[in-house]
Amino acid sequence: MSSSGFSPSLAIDRPGCHRVQALILCTSLLALGALGYGGLPGPLQVLAAVLVVGSGLREFRRASPRSPYYVARILVTADGRFLLGLGRDPATLQPAVVVNYWNLPGVAMGLAFAGGEAQRTEVILFRDRVPPDAWRRLTVRLRHAVCTGH
Repeated sequence: MSSSGFSPSLAIDRPGCHRVQALILCTSLLALGALGYGGLPGPLQVLAAVLVVGSGLREFRRASPRSPYYVARILVTADGRFLLGLGRDPATLQPAVVVNYWNLPGVAMGLAFAGGEAQRTEVILFRDRVPPDAWRRLTVRLRHAVCTGH
């Protein structure tokens, strides 16, 4: 094992998890509730509700394990590159670059990728759905990427 903590390669498989879809649904319902109390005039309230429902449905569909944009597999190579297996064919790995990430310590991590056929895709990983060693190694890899500018 190298001193960087992410060699050899790291693979994270993401079997169908519907937590993100549940979060999207709850968020959309909360937004609709807030619109109800917002005091907007009728036509504006209807327009805002249509936008909330439309955006919520789009994201709900993209977060589905059946979506072609669903990231079913994340592979970090020994040299630190990220490869993504998308929903339509998780065995075919597409190169990607982490453009942004956030970490809710001990709970979840969000990653935004760009590149390949994925163009731009986001992933939320929950700590209890990723093996502890893989979680630690991914955290080290992301910290290393920020420090070195990769």
